[in-house]
Amino acid sequence: MPIRVAIVEDETEYAENLESFFRRYGAERGIACQLCRYTDGRDFLTAFCGQWDLILLDIEMPHVNGIETAERIRARDAEVRIVFVTNIAGYAIDGYRYEASDYILKPLKYAEFYLKIGKVLARLSRQRDAGIVLEQRSGMRRIGLAQILYVEARGHYLVFHLPGETVESTGCGTMSELEGRLREKGFFRCHHSCLVNLHYVYDIEKDCVLRDGTKIPVSRGRKKELKERLLAFLSGE
Repeated sequence: MPIRVAIVEDETEYAENLESFFRRYGAERGIACQLCRYTDGRDFLTAFCGQWDLILLDIEMPHVNGIETAERIRARDAEVRIVFVTNIAGYAIDGYRYEASDYILKPLKYAEFYLKIGKVLARLSRQRDAGIVLEQRSGMRRIGLAQILYVEARGHYLVFHLPGETVESTGCGTMSELEGRLREKGFFRCHHSCLVNLHYVYDIEKDCVLRDGTKIPVSRGRKKELKERLLAFLSGE
């Protein structure tokens, strides 16, 4: 999956530099990057629906500046990585209130970009390993794998059961594809229509019983493997 990057920069020269830096970095490191540019915070916030992995955010912009934009981003998405781009390092310090990952100083230099973006993308990679982005009718939403109790297939949709809520996704592929992605992350497909997070399994009777008492069906042919997988999971293997 490509790294989805938004560049929010009102000065064309700097926006083009950042885009070319990303393309060069991606080519050198073998990383696919999906890039989109915005000229000010107002237009970006209008389009924003949690679809980005990383946002490069200029601080000094017309209409809505970078600090205000970051504040509004955080009200909608607590996980997306933000890197400020600024002429003055002191401005970026204010941005750390909104959990910025780093800042890049103007005039832009590829060597600095390479080092800082490399660190940010390394952290993002670890974050991605521990989370999943869901496509909903209302937009994109990122959730941590630790939040998922189980996933249920309902017709053409996958329903993610979280503590206290369910999230219906239209863009995660099939149950088989999701199983392939999550099998090595502590999930087991106990039924053709259910994928359970082994961390929440309390007991295996006729059904798979979760810690909150929820019962999930288990196919007869998968019960033995479920018990083996659960034992290995609890043993840390």
